[in-house]
Formats: sequence, C-alpha cells, structure tokens
Amino acid sequence: MKHHIRPLMRFLGLAVLLCGLLSGLLAGNGLAAKPHFLPAGSLDLVAVLPPPPADGSPRNKAELKELLHLQRTRTPAMIAFALEDVTRSPFRFADVLGPEFNKQNLPGVEEFFVAVLEDVSLQVDPPKQHWNRLRPFLLDPMIEPCLPQPASASYPSGHSAFGHLAAIVLSAMVPEKAEALAKRGEAFARNRLIGGVHYPSDVAAGAEAAKIIAKALFENPEFKKAFQEAKAQTRRVLGLTP
Repeated sequence: MKHHIRPLMRFLGLAVLLCGLLSGLLAGNGLAAKPHFLPAGSLDLVAVLPPPPADGSPRNKAELKELLHLQRTRTPAMIAFALEDVTRSPFRFADVLGPEFNKQNLPGVEEFFVAVLEDVSLQVDPPKQHWNRLRPFLLDPMIEPCLPQPASASYPSGHSAFGHLAAIVLSAMVPEKAEALAKRGEAFARNRLIGGVHYPSDVAAGAEAAKIIAKALFENPEFKKAFQEAKAQTRRVLGLTP
C-alpha cells in the first residue's frame, strides 16, 4: 500500500497548491497581489535558498518528530496566540510597541505594510511553486493542525518571511525596541510550528528570505520614501522623538 500513498499525497499537494494560486488570483476584488517596491519574483529566491529536506529523509523525519512534540505540549494559551498570529499585520507587534500602535491611529502605516506584504508574497510564491513541498499535515496524518490549513505549498514560510521582515522594518523605525521586536518576529514565525502548518526548515527559509527582501527594499528609493513617512507617523503616535 505504501507505494500508492506517496503519489496520492503528491496529487493532493498539487491540488492544494492550485487551490492556493486560484485563491490568490481571486483575492482583492478579483485581482492578484500587485508589486509595489519590487518586481514580482525579482529576487530569485530559488537560486538563493537551499532546497527543503526531501520527504522521508532523516532531517524530514526529525522535523516531523519536533512538530509532534510541539503538538503534544502546546497549551490552550499557545494555541490562542498562534491563532491570533494567523493575521499578517504589523499591529501584531503592539505587544512590544504598546497599545497606541494600532490601525486606527496609524492608517498610513497599515497601508504601507499592506504593500510590503504583497511584495513579500510575490517574492515567496515562486519558490513555493518551484519546490511544491507538502504541508506536514498532508505528509503525516499524525500531525493535527490547530490553525487554518493553508492552501499553498509549505516551503518557504510566507508567514515567517513577513514576521521577520516586519520585525526588521519596525526595528528600523523604533530602534529602541529592536531586540524585543526581533524576538516577537521569531515568535510570530514559531507559531506556525506550534500550529502544525509548517516545518522548521520552512520557517528558517522564511527568515532568510526576509533578510534578502529587506536588503532589496531598503535599496529602493520609493520604499525608503514610504518608510520614512511611516516611521515619522509611528514615532509621533508612540510619543518618541523624531
């Protein structure tokens, strides 16, 4: 029977990926995500990131073992935190920056990060499609996600990429909180493991992608202008010196 299971799981993974692509194309009034500061796929993360561990390899088995351990030990509070972090928003970092850091006070910052999120997605989608890695819950039925099951491929993690990039960008806005913001970005990414929807190597690749994307963004004049405006708004709302 085992030799029939692997092709079936691959088929299911392809179906999931196609559903995810369709969902992306239908999002936002029928329009796909559009580039803002970086051309779509311009960073060629496929050439930079290492390939994910192969299904059934020792590293893959070790990753599944780690996810099962997290599954056994996660608490209701951990699950609730992971569920809240499903939302990819800079305002998930309000637990570091304070309650004044919210979309009601900072609509311009929200708009800025929406553009950043779309750019992240358009850089991460090509390697997801290239490697088409099955989500852990599709590979191992013992994995029981406590988060919504994403329709895209697993590697690299888009949530991890956004969380780490948000931490990098916010740290440049509020360097006084840089260390705490970096830890919060790591927690944002780790919640994908606690939730059972990503492998550790997915999250690590997302963190590496964030560094690459951040470097390219901070070299872009349009991004730097938008960043300075968002930074000024943020520091003013938080009561910090310009």
